[in-house]
Amino acid sequence: NRRLNYRLGIEFVLVARSRQAILEGDHAKARAHLQEWLTLAEELGNRMGYLYGRARLGYVTLLEGKLKEGYQILSETALEFQKDENLAGLAFTLETLAHFYTLSNLPDRSARLIGWVDGIRAKIGDIRASTTQADVERDMAECVSGLGQAGYQKAYQQGRDMALKEVVALALGETNPPSSP
Repeated sequence: NRRLNYRLGIEFVLVARSRQAILEGDHAKARAHLQEWLTLAEELGNRMGYLYGRARLGYVTLLEGKLKEGYQILSETALEFQKDENLAGLAFTLETLAHFYTLSNLPDRSARLIGWVDGIRAKIGDIRASTTQADVERDMAECVSGLGQAGYQKAYQQGRDMALKEVVALALGETNPPSSP
């Protein structure tokens, strides 16, 4: 792709390499691939590619333990997906924000976000990737540990019942993010 200067193909390779680096635990390498992807997506005018890249960068930033920076990236990205009325992108970003809230020991908020995301994914027919599913299942287990099964189910159902504006407000506005360690 590079020899042919097929830039769209390069984007796909960078996405795959970033995912592979994440699975290998090499967050710096994942970040580098994502940064290159973001630059390329911006040059190509690929707004959706750019936003998905930002959401992935937010996830990597959380994995690096930079919670405040990750929260900032994900919050900005969620607002952009909401502005574009892109429910799949918003779901992808909000489930990563759910992970942020799990890491921040706010299981009620995390459970409600997971509930909304599950509901919207079912409504629009958007299937979660298996690697993402494993992350969500770990977050769900943490939520159950913090809230108990009944508390988790209650929060999850509350999330499923939330309107779009409510869930975005929940994800972005109720508390300040913790400082990075």
